[in-house]
Amino acid sequence: MNIFVIGAEQSVQEQIAAALPAKGRHELHVIKDGIKLFERTDRPPDIVIIDLDNPEALLSEVTQIGARLPDVPIIAFITESEDEMTQSAASVGALVCVARPPKNCQVVTAINAAVRVRTLHLQLRHVQESIAQQTQLSQIIARSGSMHTVIHLIEKACKNEINVLLEGEEGTGKEHLARAIHFNGTRAAGPFLMLNCEAIPEHLLEHELFGYEGGVFEGLEVSKPGIFELAEGGTLFIDEIGSIPMTVQARLYRAMQTRLARRVGSEEDIPINVRIISSTSHNLRTLCTAGLFREDLYFRLTSFPIKIPPLRERMVDLPPLAEFFLRKHAESEGRPGLGISKETFHVFRKYDWPGNVRELEHCIQRAVVVAESMEIQPGDLPHSILLAMGLAAQTTDTGGLWQGNASPVPTMEQLKARGIRLALEATGGNIREASRLLDIGRTTMYKLIEKYHIKV
Repeated sequence: MNIFVIGAEQSVQEQIAAALPAKGRHELHVIKDGIKLFERTDRPPDIVIIDLDNPEALLSEVTQIGARLPDVPIIAFITESEDEMTQSAASVGALVCVARPPKNCQVVTAINAAVRVRTLHLQLRHVQESIAQQTQLSQIIARSGSMHTVIHLIEKACKNEINVLLEGEEGTGKEHLARAIHFNGTRAAGPFLMLNCEAIPEHLLEHELFGYEGGVFEGLEVSKPGIFELAEGGTLFIDEIGSIPMTVQARLYRAMQTRLARRVGSEEDIPINVRIISSTSHNLRTLCTAGLFREDLYFRLTSFPIKIPPLRERMVDLPPLAEFFLRKHAESEGRPGLGISKETFHVFRKYDWPGNVRELEHCIQRAVVVAESMEIQPGDLPHSILLAMGLAAQTTDTGGLWQGNASPVPTMEQLKARGIRLALEATGGNIREASRLLDIGRTTMYKLIEKYHIKV
């Protein structure tokens, strides 16, 4: 880590150096003031430690550094008797305040806390950058005309804050597109929260949306904020909104209409600033006609509807989608270079894909694990797909072998690879024990594991 110390005497510098974690490589830089800190463009600081006699100068440094480098933890050394000074420093950005003269144990504790916080900040940034990369509109696979239309509408939705309704069958990627709208839109810096209405019992949906006051329910003495409050300044994605009961629909409509939310058991309205993206795999218009969905809520939700086509209607997108999922899961399973055979792609093009893109990914993920050659063969596909295509018997006694034109008898290489996998599974991945079970040497075992790209 890159650690900058402002104004500390030699003895304190030595304390700080001694308190640094033993693991890792750390660089300690001593400077006179924060201006020097901002002049460094080669590598920003990971931790800043300030030890100045002048309280006003110390507060000024903490304020400036905290404003310009909000993710960098600041440790401030403060005279022990100045309690107000400690509060002031903490209020303007100091993570930890250490009493002067500092004790070695206090310095160690403060630096350890700063290291943990900085590590969490870096991990969070990595996750945010990864999500932003995955949700870039250019990363969405869209070769078909119907998906080009979807991308065009999403680009429009990103430029404003209109409520969006994503309509499509299960597994078509509605959540992924909702994330794309958020992370490419005006609220990308705010939170993205999701509520799956089908995964939550009806009697709890109201509590999840709006929260509740402590003491309203027996055994729940602590107040709980609703997801509307937690999503403040960001986006709330309500998945399968057609499953919301009528009683909750009325409250949801009022919240969207007035931009006010009220916790269960409270009489106080809370202003909310949240963008709503909802999704459904049902026809909301039909639900309205049947009296199962409020028309006023329907019209508010459908300000900007986007219809996502099922995979069977965009088969031109299937090959690049399959290749994308193959790279993703082959890399995670330690099987680079794995491919998909022409025969398998032929099955893919003929299959109806009722589970859409989600089913395709799960299919590829399974095939990557079970494939015993460097190409995914039809026999590596789930039995349900082979059965639907008439390529497998009605019983699963075949062990998942393909019953089409290819021979149902596995090759010797396939049997060897399967035997090694079974031995490793039986021994919990213990190579020594697996070698003993198969009666082969450990050196031979390692060579076969590498040959058949088996992940241990």
